[in-house]
Formats: sequence, C-alpha cells, structure tokens
Amino acid sequence: MAFGLSTDYEVFLLSRINGEYDYAGDNAAAVTKGLQRSAGIITAAALHFASSRPRKVRQLRPLTRLPTA
Repeated sequence: MAFGLSTDYEVFLLSRINGEYDYAGDNAAAVTKGLQRSAGIITAAALHFASSRPRKVRQLRPLTRLPTA
C-alpha cells in the first residue's frame, strides 16, 4: 500500500514540477517551486497515513535494525 501511495505522490510532484517548467521555462525554478508548493500536501498525507495506522507503523523495522550477515 505504501508503495502505491508513494508512486501516486511522485506522479503528483513531477506533474507539479512539469507545470511550473511549462509556465516559466526554467529548470531550477520549476523544481524549487514544485517542491515548495507540493511538499506540504505530501507531508500532510504521510502524517495522516502514519497516524491512521499506528500499529502497522510500529511494526516496520528501521534500516538500522536489519540483521547483518
């Protein structure tokens, strides 16, 4: 489920950047404005997802705790 959501928000972010690029024609400005204008929405969605599934989030193992060979 998290992979599907991350893909959706990646498409959302890239479409925002593409729209800014079409408007201004400047790569750096398009990336900056696209990130600024969509970061709040993506962060709020991630917080909502994490808070609505606290048991699942606690079950996730951090990368630092993965077994080593």
